[in-house]
Amino acid sequence: MSDKIEKNYASLIESFLRLFMAKDYSEITVGEVSDAAGMTRANFYGYFTGKDELLWKSFRYVFLESRETVEELDPSTLLSDGKPLTFYLFENVRKNRDFYRRIFGQSIPSEFHSKLQDFLAAESYRTHALLRERYAHKTYPYEFVSHYLSGAVLGLISHLIRRDIDWDSELLAGWFTSLAAPGILSGFGKKSSAPKGESES
Repeated sequence: MSDKIEKNYASLIESFLRLFMAKDYSEITVGEVSDAAGMTRANFYGYFTGKDELLWKSFRYVFLESRETVEELDPSTLLSDGKPLTFYLFENVRKNRDFYRRIFGQSIPSEFHSKLQDFLAAESYRTHALLRERYAHKTYPYEFVSHYLSGAVLGLISHLIRRDIDWDSELLAGWFTSLAAPGILSGFGKKSSAPKGESES
């Protein structure tokens, strides 16, 4: 990406974020974003297919800082650089609380929330490479674990944001990991069998 393209891309996202913090998502138009960035609508569509893609790319822009600091999970400690994986997510949300308050409180398309859960599940799967190698449940693949964790963490974040609850990211992540770790570790070692009443694949 050339410097000019990168600058215009960032300008559109930053212009959108300023509008997003000031009014409901449903009220923001492509024209407003383009004008705020000093571009035409035609310029806008050279970077994004529409407002919904801009919203998604804006989330990725806000989330990028935490993604770049996350390393693979150490299977012996279930930590990444000495901290639970969820620490980086909780801390990103804490630092950008107003942005996430709008994500969970405005008229955001349901497709965005589905995409968000899939994205977090993919991040979990990506950073759990060593755990995946040791996971041995023959009925439920590790993708199930990733989606289970992403759904749980999103539900918790939504609750914290909507109730305006403060938190310590490291303490909260440690608590979350203490709940999730026993279930993940139970899938290690010898092949696990399906729960009673369920057929094995």
